[in-house]
Amino acid sequence: MVPSPSTDPDSHSSGQTPRYLLKKGTPREYDTLEFHVSTKAGLLWTYINPNADQVPPLLPMPVLPEPQHFQDGVTDELALGNGNYAKYERALKSYDRKQTLYITQEKALAEVSTFLNQSVHPDHYWVYWKKATLRERLVALKNEFKPSNNVRIYEVDARYKQALKTNRIQMDTWLSTYWKAYTEAEELQIPAVAGYHGHLDFLKAISAFSPDFSVTQMAAVEEAMFEGKDPSELPPVQKLVERFRSHMRP
Repeated sequence: MVPSPSTDPDSHSSGQTPRYLLKKGTPREYDTLEFHVSTKAGLLWTYINPNADQVPPLLPMPVLPEPQHFQDGVTDELALGNGNYAKYERALKSYDRKQTLYITQEKALAEVSTFLNQSVHPDHYWVYWKKATLRERLVALKNEFKPSNNVRIYEVDARYKQALKTNRIQMDTWLSTYWKAYTEAEELQIPAVAGYHGHLDFLKAISAFSPDFSVTQMAAVEEAMFEGKDPSELPPVQKLVERFRSHMRP
């Protein structure tokens, strides 16, 4: 039997704007989404878990028994012989039980599917929209937003390095792209942003927009490096970004 989903404590209230669990598309957001979907699904999660190599099959739609299945040439149940009629009645009762379980399963799947759609920002629907089953959708989301660590590190590292390029791009557009790439890289703790690297990369990149700010802040970072200070003693990159924004305001 496939059970109904449990009641989710974070369900969307009627009339309220949905709170998207997967909006920016970070691995952390995906983990949060998966947790809430698994909570919503309850024991149904066993059948749709995207982390399992194999899952139990869902119940198929039961087939309504017909009189001719029990006695050749008979289309009316009243024309069945006594023995065959008893078999037919048992089959009908079995069908009713299976139909009840199947309807419960389909209702549960529909509820979890609706919750998933409400929790994923529409910008990400393309990831799973053409997938036929709920589990296939969850697997597609997992592969896109939390692939195997080595693959993700490579992709995030490449995005971060690309985001450092400032040629022929407006500052606000560049800063938005850079910050998204940096936060992904920091979350994964890739070497490209470890230690002083994140500070130095940012300050070198913004020299294209504000050489004076870049030189001043770079001097402070280089002084800290020369004195052997731990990078954690410096303001985080986020603070540098905030200072830069403030500096560039007219």
